[in-house]
Amino acid sequence: MTKPEKTARQIAGQRVLSAHNKKGQCLALSDLGLVEIPNCMMKLGQLTHLRFLRLNGNSFTTLPESLKNLKHLEYLELANNQFTVLPDWIGELTALQVLNVSQNPLTGFPDSLRSLKGLRFLLSSQCNLSDLPPCLGELKQLKELRLDNNQFTNLPDALRGMRNLDYLNLANNQLQELPDWLAELTHLQSLELNDNNLRNLPEAIGHLPRLRCLLLSNNDLQELPESLLQLKHLIRIDLRDNEALNLSPKFLASRWHEHGHGTHLPFILLRHYFEQKQKAQIKVSTEI
Repeated sequence: MTKPEKTARQIAGQRVLSAHNKKGQCLALSDLGLVEIPNCMMKLGQLTHLRFLRLNGNSFTTLPESLKNLKHLEYLELANNQFTVLPDWIGELTALQVLNVSQNPLTGFPDSLRSLKGLRFLLSSQCNLSDLPPCLGELKQLKELRLDNNQFTNLPDALRGMRNLDYLNLANNQLQELPDWLAELTHLQSLELNDNNLRNLPEAIGHLPRLRCLLLSNNDLQELPESLLQLKHLIRIDLRDNEALNLSPKFLASRWHEHGHGTHLPFILLRHYFEQKQKAQIKVSTEI
């Protein structure tokens, strides 16, 4: 065992002991560089009062099964480790509201995740994911889902069941198109689709009544659906780095930045479009 590893284990042991003695609700064993599960972590299941547990920034591939006894755990941070799978017993942490598994080489999610009925935030950025299991569609209380920096080419069907989702981040994937059922996510307020391969958007995107933020920079967009003009609450749209994009005069004549419904788009985001159009001599369509 190297000296840094030994020191890290000692620090972890001290923190576990302190949490046990003080009946603390929070325990952070993050960024210690641990490779193997230290003996002190085998006793984590005894800390039944824990509500917040941070294990990010190590090199763990497994978790001690005793963690399933943490019935009051609400926040579990597993980001930046080496997990390829999550244990089936994770579904027994039924009080969990926040699960962060970002920056792990995951191959998928266990079906037991469907039991986390109270989960509100699922962060799985940079995990090399290309699909989601249907069981995730049963997470009806999910509010925020981060899937950016993965390998998705299509929106997973599991998202269709997430009717309470208000934040969805799919930036930096390989999306080529969006499904019409996107309109079923009627609570969505922020949709991040920048850095993909989108050429067109479905009319359904204009049927998201609560949408406030739509990020579309660095795609291959050629035109925008006129249904976007129906988004009464949209306050931010980013169209930068879509070199082939032609905005028809219907968008320009709509005075999008001073919409009659009170929508105010930040001028800078549209200004970038005009600046790029001028530099690249992009032709604006004259057809309405």
